[in-house]
Amino acid sequence: MPAALRPTSVQTKRIFAIGAWALFLVLAARAQRIPADEIRISTQPYRLPAPPALRVQTNLVMVPVVVRDTAGKIVAGLKQEDFQVFDNGKPQTIISFSAETPARLSAPAQPAPAAPANAAPASVPAFPPAATPRRYVALFFDDLNLPVGDLAPVRKAAQEFVRHDLEAGDRVAIFTSSTDVTLGFTDDLRKVVDTLALLKPRVRRSSVGVSCPWMSAYQAYQIVNFNDQASMELGIEQGIAEQCFSRDSNMVASLPGIVKNQAFQMISLVDQYSRDTLIVLKDVLQYVGKLSGRRMVVLASSGFLTMSTPLRRSQDSLVEIALRTGVVIHSLDAKGLAADAVGSDVGNGPPSLLMLRPDLQQFADSLAREQHAQMSEAMSFLAGGTGGRFFHGNNDFGRGFRELTATPEVLYMLGYAPDNLKPDSTYHALKVTLTGAREYKLDARRGYFAPDKLRLPPVVPPDKFDLAVQGSDALAEFVVGATTRPEKSAGQSALRVQVRLTTRDLPFLRREDRSVENVRFVLALFDAQGKFHSGVEGEWVLNLKDETLARLAEHGLEQAVSLRAPPGAYKLRLVVQERMHGRLAAQTYPVAVM
Repeated sequence: MPAALRPTSVQTKRIFAIGAWALFLVLAARAQRIPADEIRISTQPYRLPAPPALRVQTNLVMVPVVVRDTAGKIVAGLKQEDFQVFDNGKPQTIISFSAETPARLSAPAQPAPAAPANAAPASVPAFPPAATPRRYVALFFDDLNLPVGDLAPVRKAAQEFVRHDLEAGDRVAIFTSSTDVTLGFTDDLRKVVDTLALLKPRVRRSSVGVSCPWMSAYQAYQIVNFNDQASMELGIEQGIAEQCFSRDSNMVASLPGIVKNQAFQMISLVDQYSRDTLIVLKDVLQYVGKLSGRRMVVLASSGFLTMSTPLRRSQDSLVEIALRTGVVIHSLDAKGLAADAVGSDVGNGPPSLLMLRPDLQQFADSLAREQHAQMSEAMSFLAGGTGGRFFHGNNDFGRGFRELTATPEVLYMLGYAPDNLKPDSTYHALKVTLTGAREYKLDARRGYFAPDKLRLPPVVPPDKFDLAVQGSDALAEFVVGATTRPEKSAGQSALRVQVRLTTRDLPFLRREDRSVENVRFVLALFDAQGKFHSGVEGEWVLNLKDETLARLAEHGLEQAVSLRAPPGAYKLRLVVQERMHGRLAAQTYPVAVM
């Protein structure tokens, strides 16, 4: 496997150091060699659930809508009967409607989470601390897709925005897609400005991008997904112009295969890069979604491609998370008005000049322009789907930050239940219109994916797992285990836990050439009085090829987790559930933290 296509460290970096306790996730050496498309790991803090409430399941689709007049001003006062929603062209009956205002969005806020444990001592805040912050503003810089020419002006504009344009009582956090720069929510604006100064481009250099023939990602998609013959011919001519191969009669028949193989490699690489950004953005949304009050994420990026169906589903799931938790995503296109060099691409390869084929050079230029536009599509989708704004085609990034963080006076939230929604994973295009002939502009969610018919729902009641966490009985429906030892984490007492899972007992679902299963686990610490102290829950999403399945059947999976806790005696409860049949395994360990 080429180095550029190996799983990146971004997939295993987590952002929970911004909480009151830190979680460190490390895969064992055996698991590190598993390709990224075969295993995915997600983790988050675990808290004992509140008493269950009565819930009614429905296929309710939520559609946020912002309405502006021809001058760009927000239109207020609209009623449910003023809107029409179309699902794949079919009119729908709106069954829920609300007009959200800043006052209604400002629910009583919880204290901001603690800053990272290794953060510098706080300097004097520019604003007096607010007991109830008006807003939480998370600035997310996609430094994996921000070249230096784009990042520098955006970073400067963000610093000026923080110094002069925030509202009193705002709490600000900084996140990056590389996870190299992170700052938890704070009202210490001096610290925010200093942290912004640490931002650097982390754009990766690709060995695929400089291999032969060089091609743009958009061209690769046209070749692989649409069998576009013009893009294929361009690839062949690029290879000849770059002397990757010749028109030798013995090679002519093999050239399309060579070009298509290169296109497959380029798509794999670009999809991985985009997946890295979406994974970390999901973590940020889940973290911000646990807060109360007005919350927003401002995504600054030069763009990334999400043309494959798995990535489109991933970005749609981010919209669902944001809508469920009430977080608004705003997007700022750092490309501004400056056009990319024709043919430039994530692969960082130079455009080939087809001197003998000016017609193909013009076609290559048109592909580059189409890719330039497509790079912004994901940012536009995320903003429109959550009721946010998309700032683009403008180099005044200071104005962009101000406009994006200015909460609209009214956000209309429409809900409907589609009739006979089939669990077939198909994409449903949405369209929202106003009744009557009114010249208004509507920003609304564009669509959603139907449920997956192969989704793995838990068979057991939803409270059985949490009851097992609170219990003490050993459960052994499959084999799990753990070893523990005390350690120091960032100078604080902690417990290191090595979780082991034997995969040969899992009931995998066969899907095409893969074996599929999801495994959930929780590690929970209880003090000597039986009171819950802290915990972490995670999930292995397994999509294994046969050779990987055989290797794991022999060696199993291992995962190391560290939980910070004051010195003392504790009870550690490990509970693991496979999602196919809902079977459980659980063990209890007496442990000591030194």
